[in-house]
Amino acid sequence: MACWTVDTVSVEFQAKYKDLIEAAIRSLGFQYYVDEDTIFIEDRIAIDLTTQTAKVADNDFTALNQLKQAYSRTVIETVSKKKRWSIQAVGQNKLRARRY
Repeated sequence: MACWTVDTVSVEFQAKYKDLIEAAIRSLGFQYYVDEDTIFIEDRIAIDLTTQTAKVADNDFTALNQLKQAYSRTVIETVSKKKRWSIQAVGQNKLRARRY
């Protein structure tokens, strides 16, 4: 591959709530901007909210996996607050929910 080309891969990213995705991005400290229904993250990831796909530049799946984990954590925390559940971290990427 020539050095001036950029290889992109499109993957399924089942996330349609823009506010939760933005909260997950902010929690990771990534810079982003929004253009209609697409979120661009540090010129590496583009998330299309209508098709629920993410395009990854240069096969940077590490950042995408971090974003997926942060999005999942944000969704769980948001729903647990609405349902009055408490969340406790019990390990890396493992949470325990309890209702009192």
